[in-house]
Amino acid sequence: MAYSMDLSGRVALVTGASSGLGAQFARTLSRAGAAVVLASRRVEKLKELRAQIEAEGGDAHVVALDVTSMDSIRAAVAHAETEMGAIDILINNSGVSTTQRLQDVAEADFDFIFDTNVKGAFFVAQEVGKRMLGNAQLFVLTRSVIGTLRSASLEKSPLLQSPALEDTLLELVWALIGERSASVQRR
Repeated sequence: MAYSMDLSGRVALVTGASSGLGAQFARTLSRAGAAVVLASRRVEKLKELRAQIEAEGGDAHVVALDVTSMDSIRAAVAHAETEMGAIDILINNSGVSTTQRLQDVAEADFDFIFDTNVKGAFFVAQEVGKRMLGNAQLFVLTRSVIGTLRSASLEKSPLLQSPALEDTLLELVWALIGERSASVQRR
């Protein structure tokens, strides 16, 4: 497949790159010429993806990232920049969900979803955004659903399904760092 966008010379950080859409985003960015930093908790899966990207002639680097840990976020972003250079593109894709019935969700389940999908998205965007200040271009793609319980009946109701909350958090990030060149897009 041919790509009309040329991202040569750009560095993209893709969170949640170990599978699904994150892996596909990484492949697509690589095929468009970007060097990609693959970030996730599942490092072995990232290594497999890196091998695929490199076999196609792309440039990829693996970094362990747990978005529920501020130390992990800071370390992963710093490591990515040390290895690949300044980050131009953030694909903020990490996220978890559950199919539990509403009445079966424990506080620990709720906290894990919220910490990953809301706090994690916010603090990854904040850390990368602070480092992107002064870059000519700034791209952010973020998850459209901040973690859900699949809804099939009254016993299975949506939980934390709030794109508006995510928009508000990302707007806060950009207001805090004083940068308005971000492109926030939903998938």
